[in-house]
Amino acid sequence: MTIPVSFEQVTTNSPDGAQLGKSSTEKIALWGATPAARPSGAAQAAVSATAVNPAAATAAASSLTSAATDAVSLVAPVITWSSNTPTAGDGAITISDGASVTAAETGLWMQEAYLSFTQANADLDNHKAKIDANVVDVADQKQEIDKLVTDYGLGRAQIVKLVTDVAALIVLTNKLRADLVTLGGIAGA
Repeated sequence: MTIPVSFEQVTTNSPDGAQLGKSSTEKIALWGATPAARPSGAAQAAVSATAVNPAAATAAASSLTSAATDAVSLVAPVITWSSNTPTAGDGAITISDGASVTAAETGLWMQEAYLSFTQANADLDNHKAKIDANVVDVADQKQEIDKLVTDYGLGRAQIVKLVTDVAALIVLTNKLRADLVTLGGIAGA
């Protein structure tokens, strides 16, 4: 095993915190609950522990906060590392707790429900179009019956039966349309 020529020391019990890199512009540093000063620099992103001992940051995820662009927010136990001026090779890492995952799943479920509702409305619109086409067909059939009566001189009993059948079809079609309107599937027309 080779012994390193130099190493970084992480101090503990210091209200000024401990730097994990070689300069104040390193991306990750730890501070106590009330740091006297924080390293500055456009690329600085920080992780703080509420305990005075910075080493507690590795053991107490629930007490961590993240800081970027000098804005501290409670993230326990959601931890985010990022840079406010990313350069090549920089990225962001987010570790989410179960509540965040549950919230994301709920959002996906709501989106799925919305898409299902949209599909149901499209299906109802298709049914309405079919009913409207049937109404037109029935009206066309009535005209054909009227033509048969005129052209071929059907008897009274035959005419009454045909007209009754056509009227029953019209009533049935209108009832189907009214039922769909009542169910909220189509707009009343």
